[in-house]
Amino acid sequence: MIVRCALTAHVDREEALGYLGWAGQELDADLAARLDRAGDLVERVRPTGLGQVFRVDGISCDAAGVPCAVHLAGTPLVLESRDLAAHLGRPCEVVLMAVTLGLESERVLRRAGVRSAVDGLLVDACASSFVESATNDLSRRIAEDAAARGLRAGARFSPGYGDIPLEVQPRFIAALDAGKLIGLSVTAGNLLVPMKSITAVAGLYDAPGGAAGDSASDAPAPDDALVPKATERRCTTCRLADSCLLRKQGRTCYESR
Repeated sequence: MIVRCALTAHVDREEALGYLGWAGQELDADLAARLDRAGDLVERVRPTGLGQVFRVDGISCDAAGVPCAVHLAGTPLVLESRDLAAHLGRPCEVVLMAVTLGLESERVLRRAGVRSAVDGLLVDACASSFVESATNDLSRRIAEDAAARGLRAGARFSPGYGDIPLEVQPRFIAALDAGKLIGLSVTAGNLLVPMKSITAVAGLYDAPGGAAGDSASDAPAPDDALVPKATERRCTTCRLADSCLLRKQGRTCYESR
C-alpha cells in the first residue's frame, strides 16, 4: 500500500524558539513580530508526505542472538540497526514514510537568510517545527489506516537516531520512489534535499481484537514487552543528545508545552 498526500501542519512558535535555545525568556515586541512573520511565511508552504507498508520478511540477529537487522519483503532495503530492531520489536508490517516541505521551502529559507541573519534563523526554526507537525499528521493518518485494518501503529524512528546511519537514506528514498513521487533526493553527504524533510520508520502490530483475514493475520503475535508505546522523540536515541542545548537547560524538544 502506498499513500501520497498533502498534509496539514502548523508552526508551534514555542517549539521553533526551542530549536534556537529559548528557555522561556520574555520576547521583545520586535522579535515576537518577526517570529510571527517567519511562521506566516513558512505556513504558506504545502507539505507533502508519502508512506508505504512492507511486510516483515525476517529479523536477523548477531552472534549473541541480539536482533540487528530488519528485512522487508518486496525491497532490497535492509534496515541494519540494533537500536531500530529493539525499537520495532516484532512488528507484522513496517511503514516507511517521508515528508518534505518541497522546493518552495528552500526559496523561503534562502530569501529570509538574505534579508537578515535573524530572520534566516527564525524562518529556519519555524520550518523545522512545521515539517515536524506535517510528519505528525502523516503518522496520524498511518495510524488511522492501520486501525481500520485491526492493527496498531508504533512510534516512528528516523535515520540518524541511535545507530541507524544516515548512509541508509539513498536506499530508503529509492525503496519509496520518493524522488519521483515527492521530489526528495539525497546529497553526497546523505543529507535530504529539500533540507526540511524527514524520513522515518514505524512498526505495525496486531491489536487485540484485530480483524480476521487482514494482511497481518498469518504473522506471529508480537511480544507485548517488545512493542514500543506511542512515545515521541527520546534523548536516548538522538545523535545530537551530547551537544543539545535544550538538554543543557534541563529541557527536551518533546516535552509537553
